[in-house]
Amino acid sequence: MKILAITVLSIFIFSFYEQDQPSQILWSKKHLKWRDFKGTPDSTGPHAKSAAVTSSRLEQRYYKTANNEIHFIIAAWFNPARSWVRESTLKSNGSDRTLNHEQHHFDMCELYARKIRKYLSTVVFTDSTYRQKIPELFKTFHKEYRTEQERYDSEVKVTRQSLDDWTSSIDDEMKQLSKFSDTLVVVKLQ
Repeated sequence: MKILAITVLSIFIFSFYEQDQPSQILWSKKHLKWRDFKGTPDSTGPHAKSAAVTSSRLEQRYYKTANNEIHFIIAAWFNPARSWVRESTLKSNGSDRTLNHEQHHFDMCELYARKIRKYLSTVVFTDSTYRQKIPELFKTFHKEYRTEQERYDSEVKVTRQSLDDWTSSIDDEMKQLSKFSDTLVVVKLQ
């Protein structure tokens, strides 16, 4: 009886905690709005001087099925609770440009999801090698993704033209990889 009471109480408390947390947003063609940024701006740390911060996550999961297939779920997620904008940014003339910059951080997350999906559609895995190869593959793509996000920020800080160039580049690549927009990729083991 004591265990049942603790379990029910835990579920009850957890459900209230979850209600306070905004749901993560799966990437879609719909653009982010400032109202999606629900986090608290940093006053210290690496983002203390930032106008806004986008927290996005590249999800990479897989499982093997009984019929010798691997199902991959590769998704780009936006975390509203960890994304924020300063009040001064919202009131500034550059608010739309800053939102475009943040949107393209999220778009780059989806771009790398598509790059991974494309790669998975061409790679051959065997039953004896997939457990080793898949984590290595994810690690390699994730490292490249992080490096590209940092390069984007550093280059965009330099000139206004850099943001326009990056925006065009990301948008063009997204269009080129549009056939890899489905989050599920199924690969038959060889």
